[in-house]
Order: sequence, then structure tokens, then C-alpha cells
Amino acid sequence: MNDVIWALGIMSGTSMDGIDAAMLSTDGHSIQNFGKTFYQAYDDNDRHKIIQAVLAAKSLPTHILMNRNEWPEAIVEAEHFITQRHIDLLKQLNMKPAVVGIHGQTLIHRPEEKFSLQILDGQAVADATGLTVVHNMRANDIANGGQGAPMVPFYHFALAKRAKLTGPIAFLNIGGVSNVTWVNPEFDAADEEGAVLAFDTGTGVALLNDWIFEKTGKSYDEFGLISGKGTPNEQRLRQWSQVSYFEEAIPKSLDRDEFKRMVDVSDLSLEDGAATLCAFSAYGVERSLEWMPAPPVQWFICGGGRHNRALMQMLRQKLDTDVKPVDALGFDGDQIEAQAFGYLAARSLRGFTLSCPGTTGCTQPVMGGVISYPIEIPNRAQL
Repeated sequence: MNDVIWALGIMSGTSMDGIDAAMLSTDGHSIQNFGKTFYQAYDDNDRHKIIQAVLAAKSLPTHILMNRNEWPEAIVEAEHFITQRHIDLLKQLNMKPAVVGIHGQTLIHRPEEKFSLQILDGQAVADATGLTVVHNMRANDIANGGQGAPMVPFYHFALAKRAKLTGPIAFLNIGGVSNVTWVNPEFDAADEEGAVLAFDTGTGVALLNDWIFEKTGKSYDEFGLISGKGTPNEQRLRQWSQVSYFEEAIPKSLDRDEFKRMVDVSDLSLEDGAATLCAFSAYGVERSLEWMPAPPVQWFICGGGRHNRALMQMLRQKLDTDVKPVDALGFDGDQIEAQAFGYLAARSLRGFTLSCPGTTGCTQPVMGGVISYPIEIPNRAQL
């Protein structure tokens, strides 16, 4: 068996902007090389389908969502659409990785009920493409007492080792929700006690994106140009700072729209509303320091939110330390999550753990992922 394989990771995040795909080679522990990356944007009709499914999911109790036979038409249609988009992308790429790791599209995340729903028919993708697919990577973590999120920390640990960093350091991913991974690179493996600590810090850019779309029709605040022209509403921020989430002990994770009802900027100008939402995201990151064993000496920012210059400046002011885009290490900050799910897929094939008590609150380090083999597997012996 060849220990190093090429894996393709595919991510469709809570920002609902499109699908990221990225290749990397790994033995399931270290990262050997990075390959090509791809991006397929959703159009407004695509986003509308996902939003309708999200709204349908939020209106239903968990026991209904756990039974696929009881899903409303909006969710069934959205899963078919998401699955077909992944099939189309894989056929277009015409690549033959040893394994494909697919996150699927999150519709709802209810950590208090130990439930998280990502829609995707992994077996259909495997059958249509002839590729081995690993999907539903959160389920086993949840079954073992975890929150099913965040799932990227083990990959952050691998990045820290590849960059030969000394710690402690933090990787902050700013997507729809923001999550942080505190890393001590002195450890040999991510699932050792004390090597990583991870949790959601608060909202990322989901609420900001919604505000920008509502007011301008654009899907996000490009480079933070709108946010940078506004002034944060301090009274509003003091009010929002009282939300109980910031006081809750880790592990903890959030649904994309956790704060949506409470965080109201409808009476503010476009610019001030955007600046206030950015400041709320930065506040959550600042509060995350309370749960870390030691303050990070460096912060590396991943995800789409790092392109927002106003938000990055707020983070530098609040954290008062070295804050850089992860690109400064030579990594592609737009593809970290996609790469992570390729990395996790390789670990799943090898029977390695995907999460541990320090990342999700599971009772012990656990393996995960559902492996779907295509009907015909000409290269199965190579895996």
C-alpha cells in the first residue's frame, strides 16, 4: 500500500457562495504537496434553493430532520441539486484522486440537541463518478458525545507542523461562522491531549453578507470597502456583548443564524450597519482568548473574511499581536477548508481519528466519515 495518496476535498460553506475544491497529497498525518484548486460559484437561483432548504429545516423539529422520508420537498430538491453540482464539478475536473472528501451543504446545526445536517448523497456521487467518496464526517463525532464542529482543527495542526511553527498559535477561519483552532505544535499528533483546542468564536461574515445583499444586491462586502466607511454602533455592541454564548464554556459551536434575530441593524446606514457587524465578529474573537491555555503569539486568518480589510484591522486592534492572512505562510487561505476535507478523507480511509475532546467535546478521539465506493472500483487495490 502506498502511504501517500492524492485526495480531493470539496467544501460548500455557510456563506453559500459556491463550491471550493482542492487537491493535496498526504499520508493522513503530514501534508506532502498541494495540487490544483478550483472554485464554482453559485448563481442567485442556486442560493435561493439553498436558502429555501435552510428555512424549511429551521421550521422543523430535529426528529423530523433525522428521518429522510419525512423531509419536505424543499430539502429533497436542495440535496438533489447539491449532489448534482458536485457530480458535475468532478466530471468537469476529470481527475482521479484516490479519495474525495465532501463536506456537503449545512442546513442547520443544533449542538444543544447533538444534531447537524449536511445534505449530500455521497453514494450517488461515487456511482456517477467512479470515485471513492468520504462524506457525513460529523456524524460519528456527534454519536460519541461531540458537537460535530469544528472539524478542521486536525488539518490546522498539520499546517502548523508543515510550516514548522512554534507556538502557541491560532488559526482563525472566518466563514459564515468564525472558528478558532489553538495549536501547540510541540506535540507529535493532533489527537494528543493539549495539542489542539477549537471552538466557534461567534458570527463570521454570514450576517454581514445578508446585510450587504439586502441593501445592495451584492453577495458580500468586497475588500470591506463598505464596512471601512462606517462607524460601529457602540451601544448596539454593548447590548449584543451580553449574549450568553460568550460566557458558555468550551466546547461550543454555532448555527449560521444563531444571532440573526438579536442582531438588528435595520435602523443604521449601510456603512454603519456593516461596520457594526464586523465589530461584533471581532468581539467574539477577542472573547475567545478567555478559553485558551495561553495567548497565541501569532494568528493566521483563513476563509473569505480575511479579505475584509476593515475586519482584519479590527482584529489587529483587539488581539494586539501578530495577525496575518494564512497566505503569509504560503498557503491558499481560500482553500483551507476544502483541503481539510480532503485531508480528513485520507485519514478516514486509514482509520485515523478526525476529532478529539479538545475540538468538539467528544468523549474520546474518534474516527469518522462514511465511505462510499462506486459500483465498479477498478483501482480499489491501490487504496
